[in-house]
Amino acid sequence: MNGNRPDLREGQARTLRALDQLSTSAGRSLDPAELVKLVAEQAGELLHGDAVALYLWDEAAGQLNPVFSNDPRQPLDDQPLRAGEGAAGQAILRRQSVVVDEYDGYEHAVAWALARKLKSVEAVPLLLRDRPIGVLVVRFYSARPEHGPEDERMLALLAAQAAPALEAARLYAATTLQREHERALREVTQALAENLAERQVLDLAVYYSSQLFRSPYARIWLLEPDGQLTCAAAEGYVHEETLNRRLSMHSTSGHVAQQQVVNLANAPAEMSWTFNREFGERTGLGAYLGAGLWRAGESLGVLEVMRQAGNRFSDVEEQLLVSLANAVAVAVSNARTRAAVERLAREAEQRADALRRRDAILEAVAFAAEKLLSTPEWEQSIDAVLRQLGAATGVSRVYIVPSGANRSGAGEASPHEWTASGVASRADLPASGSYLEGLGLGRWEAILKAGGIVEGTLGSFPSDEQVTLAAQGVWSVVVVPIFAGSASWGFMGFDDCAEERIWPPSAVEVLKTAAGTLGAAILRRRAEAERLELVREQSARVEAEAAQRRLGFLAEASQILAASLDYETSLQGVADLIVSGMADSCFVDIREPDGSTRRIASSSRGGAILHVSSESVAEPLTATVMRIGQPRLEPSVLAVPLVTQAGITGVLTWLASRDRPFFGVQELELAQHVARRCALAIDNSRLYREART
Repeated sequence: MNGNRPDLREGQARTLRALDQLSTSAGRSLDPAELVKLVAEQAGELLHGDAVALYLWDEAAGQLNPVFSNDPRQPLDDQPLRAGEGAAGQAILRRQSVVVDEYDGYEHAVAWALARKLKSVEAVPLLLRDRPIGVLVVRFYSARPEHGPEDERMLALLAAQAAPALEAARLYAATTLQREHERALREVTQALAENLAERQVLDLAVYYSSQLFRSPYARIWLLEPDGQLTCAAAEGYVHEETLNRRLSMHSTSGHVAQQQVVNLANAPAEMSWTFNREFGERTGLGAYLGAGLWRAGESLGVLEVMRQAGNRFSDVEEQLLVSLANAVAVAVSNARTRAAVERLAREAEQRADALRRRDAILEAVAFAAEKLLSTPEWEQSIDAVLRQLGAATGVSRVYIVPSGANRSGAGEASPHEWTASGVASRADLPASGSYLEGLGLGRWEAILKAGGIVEGTLGSFPSDEQVTLAAQGVWSVVVVPIFAGSASWGFMGFDDCAEERIWPPSAVEVLKTAAGTLGAAILRRRAEAERLELVREQSARVEAEAAQRRLGFLAEASQILAASLDYETSLQGVADLIVSGMADSCFVDIREPDGSTRRIASSSRGGAILHVSSESVAEPLTATVMRIGQPRLEPSVLAVPLVTQAGITGVLTWLASRDRPFFGVQELELAQHVARRCALAIDNSRLYREART
């Protein structure tokens, strides 16, 4: 025992040095890679192992991920381990150290460790308050040195101090990584915002996704109107058919398009992975992270990345991809909006150009119609009109030809025509008969008189008509009828002598509208006269009806006043009658012998809301009329005096609500008629009382 004491003290000294170095390094640096390497090297030195590895536990993925190994044996890369797999997985599962001396017979051995011909292994869990942080693994490819209880205790001390140091470093690293992700996301968002073309936005998005997530594979799938997804952008493993791929909504990507985010450890093994199942085996890719591209509650598609199988994406990376997907969705939406705006701008410009041409045609025809109706010398202005029409339509020749019935003399038989520079005029009108028949185009006349349109290119007409048109230098033509009412007045023609133009239906309709406008202008004067006569008749009818209503109202008021010799009762009945049709509120004020004023009648329409000005003006207006004996009219108030044989006896006041038109002169005159009848009723009532007494 005494002989082993120096070795024991030397082992304790090594352990203390290792712990001191670990404590010092943890206080000096929070770099996880540096601490991991230090812990592994110190463990290897303590246990004299041939190789050391350190795994960190991923709670979300439920697996141990290798973070350090100095093992030189093939295969070089350590693989992730589930809880229970290998000695490390058992250490996590059991929360205690696991020692295996004959690894080739170990029931939990993993294939890649057997391929390295591992002899024995010792795995120590790194725990923080019984929560697993990771596992420290010491490997032996020859006979494992014997370790006493003191060695195990020293290793446990090392693990106990390493666990909190690694957890602190991990948290620091996670915070640092999050800051780096935020910075990267800002840069990506800015880059996406600066590129307004959808193609550039998509290419940038997959490039940055591949860089941010250290993923050799990145894709954007966009949702098409038919419900399928098409590959719109790709980074890594790209071939000539990549951008032609289509996926259904039942695929993994389709599921993502309907959700916010999907995180899979080995996507090609999933049943929904449909397009290339051997893809994972061939590339080694399996870990999958996809986020839907959502904008205003609508799914635009999917942004997805992949990396080596088993290397599952973390929760932080999930959040980062969702943020990036949101930025991409906004950028794609903005790019589409910009493209739509540009397309609409082009279409609007085209429509504006068409509208300008149409307006120019209509303006010229309106000008012609005005001259035609306003002066017998309208021919003096028609050349300018046809010049405007020619410029608006871009043709070579424009002409207006009246029918034979609308030509009163030989002097009016010449065509009214405009031609572009270098274009010859059409054949002269014949002295008599039909112009079209004279040119050999009699078929057109029947079409035009029936309201049809003649239009087409030179080759679309019958051969005999082609000869006539060719003689005039016409390559395409449109001829529209002009009707004055229901009668055919003539026609308007447009010749293109430069090319065989295909006339758009919209353009033909505009020309037809122009001809119709010209025909309508011919009837304008007659229609205007008829309209004025009708207005006069209607005005007279309305005035007669209003007068009849006023007479009826006065008759009814007279009946009410004659029904009783109690003038207060009679005046209340009149006030009610006035409110029933002429005003919304009415009251009658009488001057008493002592000079005071008493309201003897009052009536208002239920629910009527009077003008504010009515309420404020009525009282002083009534007082003024009572004093001077003259009627007064305001927009919403009128007041007329009641003049009896004794003089100014009272005032009749009308008020209007907000939904009634303002009072006018007619209402004032009607109120004066009513007031005279009321005053007479007061005189009669007083005479009756005097006679009784």
